Amino acid sequence: MVDLSTRTRPDHNLKNDPVDIKSLVRPLSLFFFFSLMNETKSIHFTIKTIEKLKKLKPGSDLNGMMIKFATELFLKNENTEVYITKNVGEFWVLPRDLELGPWKEFHKKISKKELVSLLWGLVIKIPETEILKALDVSQGTHRFRVASALKKLGSNTFLLK
Repeated sequence: MVDLSTRTRPDHNLKNDPVDIKSLVRPLSLFFFFSLMNETKSIHFTIKTIEKLKKLKPGSDLNGMMIKFATELFLKNENTEVYITKNVGEFWVLPRDLELGPWKEFHKKISKKELVSLLWGLVIKIPETEILKALDVSQGTHRFRVASALKKLGSNTFLLK
């Protein structure tokens, strides 16, 4: 079961052993949950990414590879249907006050690359330097995408009130 009601930062000094890889389940679950908005695919893609990370050589940059693998899976995903409801399936525990309506509307207005930058940087809180390296983008590009995403999310949230 993935509990999305608490926020903890992933360990950024990972060494690529099974214990370290398990610590990536939460950030991956968050990334896929909020990017795909599809419970089944979120679980499937989290497992698929973990399996790829387990195959890396010891000492690999797990956070960087996590970002890279997960982002590639998300960007290749063609499904645009949203399946998340207030009564999320048995595998997810959402905070009681979480309102997904604005997030669903937000998905219709945002580019996938903006969403990726927003999620890794502000939702999952991976350090910017790791995101830039993993996504191979400049700081300006990343910050522009985050700012654009926040602007769209903000305007969307105000429209729904």
